[in-house]
Parts: sequence; structure tokens; C-alpha cells
Amino acid sequence: MNTYLYTVQSFSQLHRDFKDHDLFIACGREGRPKEMLTNAFSKREAPSSNSSNDSLITGQAALRKPKKIRRPNIPDYESNPSFVRSVSPVTPQPARGNSHPNIATRCRIPKPRTKAIIKAGRSVTPQFSKPEGVGKKKTQRLGKRLDHSVDVIKVDIHGRRREFYPPTLSDGNIDDGERPDKKLKLDWVYGYRGHDARNNLYVLPSNELLYYVAAVAIVYDKQRELQRHYTGHNEDISSMALHPNETYVATAQLAGETADTAAHIRVWDVRSLSTYAIIGLGVFQVGLSSLDFSAESEGEYLMAIDEGERHVMSVWNWQDEKMLAKTTLTNAPKHSLDDEEDTSIETVIWGCFHPQDDTTLVTYGEEHIHFWKIFWDSRSKTAKILRDKKSGFFKEDPPKFVTAIAFSANGDVITGDSSGRILVWSRDSADAYVINTRCSESMRRAHRKTVFALCMLEDGTLLSGAGDEIKAWDSSDKYRNIRDRTIPESAGYVRTLVPQSLLTADDTLFVGTTKNIVLEGSLQHKFRAVVQGHVEEVWTAAISPSEHAFVTAGHDMMVCKWSAVSHKMLWKVYVDSACWASAYHPEGHTVVIGTETGQVIVLNANNGSQLASFNASHEKIQTVQYSPDGAMLAIGCHDNTIYVFDVLEKRRSYRRHGQGFLRGHKNFVLNLDWSRDSGFLRSVSGDCDTLFWNVNSMQQEKPAKSLRDVDWHTHNCILGYHVIGAWSNLVEGEDLSCTARSHYRDYLAVGDTEGAVRLYKYPCAAHKPEYYEKKHYSSNVTSVGFLFDDSYVISTGGVDAGVMQFAVVEPLTPR
Repeated sequence: MNTYLYTVQSFSQLHRDFKDHDLFIACGREGRPKEMLTNAFSKREAPSSNSSNDSLITGQAALRKPKKIRRPNIPDYESNPSFVRSVSPVTPQPARGNSHPNIATRCRIPKPRTKAIIKAGRSVTPQFSKPEGVGKKKTQRLGKRLDHSVDVIKVDIHGRRREFYPPTLSDGNIDDGERPDKKLKLDWVYGYRGHDARNNLYVLPSNELLYYVAAVAIVYDKQRELQRHYTGHNEDISSMALHPNETYVATAQLAGETADTAAHIRVWDVRSLSTYAIIGLGVFQVGLSSLDFSAESEGEYLMAIDEGERHVMSVWNWQDEKMLAKTTLTNAPKHSLDDEEDTSIETVIWGCFHPQDDTTLVTYGEEHIHFWKIFWDSRSKTAKILRDKKSGFFKEDPPKFVTAIAFSANGDVITGDSSGRILVWSRDSADAYVINTRCSESMRRAHRKTVFALCMLEDGTLLSGAGDEIKAWDSSDKYRNIRDRTIPESAGYVRTLVPQSLLTADDTLFVGTTKNIVLEGSLQHKFRAVVQGHVEEVWTAAISPSEHAFVTAGHDMMVCKWSAVSHKMLWKVYVDSACWASAYHPEGHTVVIGTETGQVIVLNANNGSQLASFNASHEKIQTVQYSPDGAMLAIGCHDNTIYVFDVLEKRRSYRRHGQGFLRGHKNFVLNLDWSRDSGFLRSVSGDCDTLFWNVNSMQQEKPAKSLRDVDWHTHNCILGYHVIGAWSNLVEGEDLSCTARSHYRDYLAVGDTEGAVRLYKYPCAAHKPEYYEKKHYSSNVTSVGFLFDDSYVISTGGVDAGVMQFAVVEPLTPR
């Protein structure tokens, strides 16, 4: 029998000529069968849209997979004087999220995932197979309208064939694979990143606060309670710098695992949120630990330090997106004699321009402060950066870390370190920076804790922050201590210190702390929190069934209730261990928390007071769900067991229901859903097995197809017939991490392991359905949920510790 092979030239031809075919070969020209190469229908191919001409990352840089890193353990803060001047005008360009064609072409960067509408992706795990029918049973071709008479859908997920049974009864929703008629718009970001960040809090001339969380830069107007967001990044922001004219901001992101999430810098307008420059794509190895604009030249140059192995410092003309000079800050790691491990190399914490001299750079970190000189070659228009080896010597043993820096009006350099000492470095007769013993003597024991913040005011007052202390020093009187103030112990330690005005020490101060709180106060008045958030990973959010509010909990052992209207924290309580799961009672008066130790804690949803506490297991609780009638509580644990309790005495007492447990999973219980009549449970385990349970008999329900028409109250389970379409849009190595169905059953929100939140139509069983996406996290999205009226979606991030609120809005363009 002869086999004829034809080339598919277009989608219209595919639909017209090959709609009845079920076998296709996808390959490049070099991989075609010879029959196809000689076929009369073969034509010369157009160049690939992914050709090297469209990519800045080529050669080895394109092949190298960037690695993610954690930031140094010792962060710092540098506060430069503010220079209100202007820079040369440049034509503004919209932010990356708006996909401006000129800047994308000029920089040859891939189209961002944020705000993109994805219609199709490459076919990877999971693989959708053609259903296998028996006798006259009908099969389903995914991608067409939902056929409720299909018997079974078989899908390969994590290397195993999974079976899903479509319902035989329709609820009227059409599964056509089209994108939803609503999209997600970032409305609010809760929290502040202070526990491992530095120099990331600024006060703008408009009195707005500028800071970042995860991949979002936030401009917060605390007077009007409004936030604006710069969302051009698709991985965590690692550093930030404000231009001397206080109009432009530079932000840098860590490297992700793909070419379109490479480390780079973006310079943008804080008023319009438009992107002016995209710098360093394909150049930076890991991410940027430090950014700083030059002050003497009114912000013409931008300095950056890569967190890669050699800590490369580079200087850029940011308006031309051109690197002018670079140097390595540390030597290559030395190998031990047995070559089994590398000896440690010194950590570079931060670097900056000297504000009065663009040719002088300062870097500091582990046991060092280094001064560098830039030598310009006017003929070649290039530069070299060389270290000034006469400067930066400690007269005694160096501190473990130099952690903060400031500059005085006379050009002195002031540093704080991990021993609590503050030193003044002045130029000597040989033009070298040496310790000024006379000025430093009064600050040798300035603080008991690490000095993380220094700021010089225009009246000569130096502000320092360490531990819970803020101190003021008079530079005109040998740096005499003139005032002290402590911040609340519950707020953590000072990490960043920013005055609202640089004029005097009597003005308002904003303090970023190690517990991700921004405080407002002064040296005369108490401090109060204006921004609050979680400190460690956030793994769960419980949505109120009757009010615009939600509860979050995480590894910091903190449970918080938030208003989705005022965006304020309504209450906060601490529990005894890390939190992993939460759920509201259907009546809305109670919130239940599941912890790492297997403890269940029941809280009053109005004020956070504890109503009950008991141990369900000796292992971690992964998920908790009240039944729709409120009479039972199901708890999924890491001992592969589901525990069911009766809810008694107005939710203050809990007793095992029947035998009290359901066993059958071979891995920990990941998700739970109740049926609307509270008679059945659906569970998914960590190895992606789905089981069904009869709660009345406390037995597993078999076969699974017998429950295909059960009306499920929620869709928290990441597996199920109504959500399998979302899996088909994932690339290899990605998984769905959380799902939530809207209360009106027309939308599905999902989060994945790469930090994306997507909105689909519900049901979502078609192959490669269209969706709207927001990617503002760099790792696991740990939970998603709709508010009770479906007006907002709440999401939480793992290591990002970010809680984000998305409005469900009409798209700007017609469908």
C-alpha cells in the first residue's frame, strides 16, 4: 500500500483538506521523510519566526540554563541624597506588558507572558490521547464543543494514564475552548519585601511610596489608598534604584529557567509606568544585587552588580542601552586540594557611585569595602574600571560584613557594619580613603545589632538604624548622638530608613523592617504600620462566603484577615506552628487552620480569637474543607489519610465522624472537594491519583464513573474532567498547583508551579483552550480563590510571600 505525504501550508488548508485526518508528522525540513521532500505539494519554507535574527540570546548564552539563587543573608540599605534635576529627554515607550512593537524589535526580546492571550502551545506533558471506546461507545476529540455522551477521556499525566468521565447531564455551559469574556487586572498587592531585600523603599515627590513585592513594582498613594503597578518583569525583582530627578526608576529581575525570563534591567517612568530602556538581556548571568544611578552627571549612567559567581560590576549608558565598562569584583573560587568542594569567596552586598564623583565607585560586603576608579578613553569612547588599592583598609580586624553606606556633604564615606559600628572614611593627602578616627570614635559602639540603614540629611544629621533602634548623630559635632527612638518589637528590625524630606531629622520617617512591614513615624512620635504582610511562605487563603474579606496563613505561623475593600489587615494572630491549610465555615463566622504538626485550630472569623483546637494527625495537614451544610470537616494529611469530623456546639467541638478516617491514597492528600449535598468527597493525592468517597458509609466509591454526575460544591482538586484542558497548556516540567471555580460556575482560575495565574472559561475540558494570564510570581502559586460575588480573585505565592488581588474585568478589546 502506498503512503502519500502532503505538506500543510496553512490553518485554513488544515481545516479544509485534512479535517478528517488523525495522523500528522511535525518536523523541520531536515527531518522530513524523503517522500515528503519530493512530493509535488512541497514548497520552499519561509524563515522560522524563531530565527536567530529575532533573539538577542545566542550561542552559548542561549543554551545555558540560568540557575535561580537565593539572595545573600546580609542585606543592606544605602540612602543617597536626592537631586531634583532633569535628564535628556527620551521618547517614552509603553511598558512591556503593552507589547510595544518598536521596543520589542529594537531589543529583540521575546513577547512577555504577562497580558498575553495564549491560543496554543507546544504539545508536551500531559499528552492527550484519543479515547478508546468499546463497541459503539463514542469518543471525544478534544478541542470541539463538549459532547456529554462521551464515555471516557484518557490523559497521560506524570507518566500515567488517567481516566476522566464527562457528566451525562449538562449545566448549560458550553466548553468551546475560547477565552473567557473577562480577564484579570492586578488591583492590589499586600505586603512588602524587607526580610531579604535592600534599598527598596523610596518616597516620591508626590509623597507616594515606591517598593516591590515578587515581580511587581508598587507605587502606593497612602493618602488616597491607591496602588499603581509596574508589571514589566516576569521574575522576582532583586534590586531597585531611583533616578536623581525622581522620575525614572530602574528595577532588575533574577534569572528564571527559560530565555524569556532572563535577568535584565528595566528603566521606567514612575508617572506613566512606561518603559524607557531594557538593559542586559543575554548579558547578566544570575540576577542583579545592586543598581545605582550616577548623581554628578544627573543620572546619565547606571551601575549594576551581577549576583553571578564572579560578581561582575558594569556601568551603562542606560538611554542608549550600551555597556561602557565592566570588571570582576571577586576572584574565581579556589578549589581545595581534593577538588571536592570550593572554598568560599567574599560576598558583595552592594555598590554605588560616589554622589559627587562619577568616576568613583564603592562596593562593600564580607570583610571589605573597596573603592574603584573609572578611567575614560575619549577616543575609543570606552572605559576601564580599576580598584584603588590604597583605599579601604581597616586599622583593626575587619567586620564580618559591611552592611550600609552614606555620604556626607564634604565627600566623606560613612559605613555601618555587622558589629554595630559606624565608620567615617575621609580622603588623606595621598587621595586615598582611610578611616577618620576623630569622627568615628563616638560611633565605635553605635548599636548592639547590625547596622542596616544609614541616611545623611541636608542639615548634617546622620540617621542610623540597627535592630529596633533608630539614632541621630550630629556630624558638625564629631558625630555626637543627639536622639534615639525604638520601633515596636512586633515590627521586627530596621532594614531600610527613608525620610519623607531630606531637610531635618524632625520630619516623617518611613522604615522598612525585617518582618515585611513599612512603618511611618518620626523621632518625636511613635511609629505605626502603613504596609503589612507575611514574612515567610504563604500557602493558603480562605475566602469569606459572605463578605469582601479573606484570611491568609503561612510558614511564619501568622494568620491574618484582610479587607478586600480597604486593603487593610483586620486582625492578626500567631499560632504554634507553620500553617498549610485554611477554610471558612459556610456560615462565615469561623475559620479553620491546618498546621505542620497536624493540629487543627478553629478561630472566630470576626476577631481571630481561638474557639477550639485538636490534633487530627501527627503529620502535616495539607488541606481542610467544611461540608456545604457545615456539619462536617474533612482534613487531608501527609499520612495519606482523610479525617472527617462532625462539627458540634456551634463549631466549638469536633468529634470523629463514624470510623473517622478514609484511607486509600498512596501519597499525601493534596486537594479536597465536597459534593453539594455533603454526601461525597473527591480527593487528589500528591502523585495525582483521584479517588471518590461516600461519607455516609465512610468507604471509597467505585467505579469512579458512577459519580460522573455528582454536583461538586467546589473545584479545588487540580484534576478532574472539568479542568483537564488547563493541563494541556502547560509546558514540560510545569504542573497546576491550585484551582478554583467561580461561584457562578462560568470561570476557572488556576495557578501553576512557575508563578502564573490564568483565567479560563468553565468548564475547561477542551484541548489547549484560550486563557488570560498574569505572571507576577517567580515560583509556586500556592492558592487561588474567587470572592463570594466573583468580583475578585485572590492568589498567594510561596517563597514570594506575596498576596495579590485581581479584579475580574471586561477586556479592553472585543473578543
